[in-house]
Parts: sequence; C-alpha cells; structure tokens
Amino acid sequence: MIIGFLFMSMSCSKESYFLTIEVNPPEAGSATGEGEYKSGEVIKLTALENAGYQFASWTAEGDYVSTELNADYKMPARDITLKASFYIPGQSVTDIDGNTYPTVIIGQQEWMAENLRVTRFNDGTPIPHLTESSDWVQLTTPAYCWYNNDEAGNKTPYGALYSWFVIEGQRKSGEKICPEGWHVPTDAEWSGLIRFLDPNSDPNELQESLIAGGKLKAVGTTHWKNPNKGATNETGFAGIPGGFRDQGGNFVQKGDLGRWWSADAHPTYGSAWWRSIEAGSARIARHHLLKRQAKSIRCIKDQ
Repeated sequence: MIIGFLFMSMSCSKESYFLTIEVNPPEAGSATGEGEYKSGEVIKLTALENAGYQFASWTAEGDYVSTELNADYKMPARDITLKASFYIPGQSVTDIDGNTYPTVIIGQQEWMAENLRVTRFNDGTPIPHLTESSDWVQLTTPAYCWYNNDEAGNKTPYGALYSWFVIEGQRKSGEKICPEGWHVPTDAEWSGLIRFLDPNSDPNELQESLIAGGKLKAVGTTHWKNPNKGATNETGFAGIPGGFRDQGGNFVQKGDLGRWWSADAHPTYGSAWWRSIEAGSARIARHHLLKRQAKSIRCIKDQ
C-alpha cells in the first residue's frame, strides 16, 4: 500500500518542461524567457529589436501567440520551441489619392504591406468604379470596386478589388496603377518572393509552396476566419483575406481567402496569373483566371 501511494504521488507531481526560443532571423534582435518550467506556469516573454528591424510575432510551432514585444505564455505539458520573428520595414509609399502604405523588405524586394486602395491611375485618370454585377460579366476594361460595394467597411484595411485590365497594355507591369517608382509584381517576382521564403517551392505546382503563405499572412483572427492555420507574418507582409469578385460579379470568400494579381497574362487562355493564401493552411497557390474578376493588388518597388 505504501509503495502504491508513493507511486501515485510521484505520478501526480508536476514535471518540468523546457521552453526554447528561436530568433528569426538571428541578427534581428534578441528574446528572453527560455528555461525550465512547470506545466501551466505563466512565462514572461520579452523581445528586443535591433536597429533596422521591427518585431512581427511570437509563434509556438506555427501557432499564433502574440504580436506584443512583451507577452505572457502559459507553459504546456511538453517541451516546446517559440519563435520570435522580426522583419525589415521599408520607408512607406504614398499613392496619388494620398493613401500611405507601410512597406517591407523581403530578400531583395520591397513590397507594400497593405492592399492597394487607389481610385486613380498615377497620371490622374480616374479608374471606373463599377458596382453592378452586370457591369462585370463581360468586362474588358479597367475597373475597381469595394467588397460588397461597401467602401466604408472595406477600404481600410482590405483595399479595393481591381480587374486585371488596370494592368494591361502598360509600358511596364502595371506602373500606372501603382505609385511612381512602383509596379504590379510579375509572375516571376511573385515566385522569387516565394522561393526566398521556401527554397522547395515549385511554380509549376498549383500549391506553389506549402509553408510560404503562413509567413505572409497576418496573424490572429481579426481579419482571417478560424483557424488561420500556420500564420506567423514573419515577413511583415501582413496578407489579409479581402476575398474577390468572380466572373459573375459575385463577392466571395472575404475572411477565407486573399488573392492578388500578378502583371502577367497567361499566353494561351486569355486569363492572368494570381497568388492566393487561405485561412485553413500555410499554403500559397499559383493559378490563372479570367481577367474580368476583381482581386487585390500589392505593388512592388522598381529595381
């Protein structure tokens, strides 16, 4: 009986587990909170930014923890590794309407960190604002709209939705829709971004990468529906699910899906290439669809 009691007491006693912190990238900053803890113990995490970097998020094996430099974390009943992610902010850019966008540097590229919401080309020409579904069914010209035709509820932060025709026929890839010195990313520039985040990515696959989408997604469920799986936003790209307007003029998948045009048309099918990330996985997809659909745009800085 005494032996059994001792065994039960030892089995019920709290064990210690190890918390390890990975700083990503290592030169971006530092973090404290590593150590050995009891299950259920609340740990004070602290991240410190080095010059030229900005803190992105705390994640636990791909699951969102916090975007705060100082955060509390409840220790699970197992060893675990947390990641403190940082990114390089750019200088921001302002469009012809006066909208200012934060920017981020990812590899050798500088990207807008918000969806485009301009209503004029950068020469001052208005972009047609089409609201009726019937306007989009046979569309062959530049146009934009707001999701559900609700500018107040969607301009910030989701941005406008544009037909691909706002890009077509320009000297460079979409340089008129973007601020001066910026353009709509080509299909190759999108693939370059994804390859930087995932060397195993393959642009010949529909799912170009199984992990890069998570690195580009805004964390949490303020904009994304649950589960927003694999979101870390470790790039600062802050991709959000603005949905899109389909070829029938219907608004679909806000909260579930973020989809962005590239500047390149498909050589055969009369469609254009896009990239898409979703709430349910860390994937990013590459495909092409009709140019009259309305999708989000992110601009990239000229090099």
